[in-house]
Amino acid sequence: MVTIVIADDEKLIRAGLKKILTAALDIPLKILEAKNGGEAFALCETQEPELLITDIRMPVMNGIDLMKKIATLEHKPEIIVLSGYDDFSYAKAAIENKATTYLLKPVDKHELIDAVHDAISISQKKIKRHNEQLLRAVINEG
Repeated sequence: MVTIVIADDEKLIRAGLKKILTAALDIPLKILEAKNGGEAFALCETQEPELLITDIRMPVMNGIDLMKKIATLEHKPEIIVLSGYDDFSYAKAAIENKATTYLLKPVDKHELIDAVHDAISISQKKIKRHNEQLLRAVINEG
């Protein structure tokens, strides 16, 4: 099962993203919603999602600060940033904070699905690599 956190202060956007992902992805999903960056960080800490889709501007904690806090976690989800602002400084900050993709609102459904597929693939490769390292460590101990 793939866990995704959707962080956006607009309820309709969260609902729309959830509907698109549920309909388009043919894999078991657990989609969690957060209405601000603080809630999103708490979910990322406790649920260890493979993917975080976050708005750049939200109350409590914006998307950039959220990405900086996520960098401190042991289990870091892949991050897709959504923004209603075609502002280079936001895109640059997203890239500097390891976002996989930066998409402008209104989000093109196909672009979103492609970005989610790519992010899940990257996440699964990281998990596989981590598990292989753990297995090698156990084998080398014995």
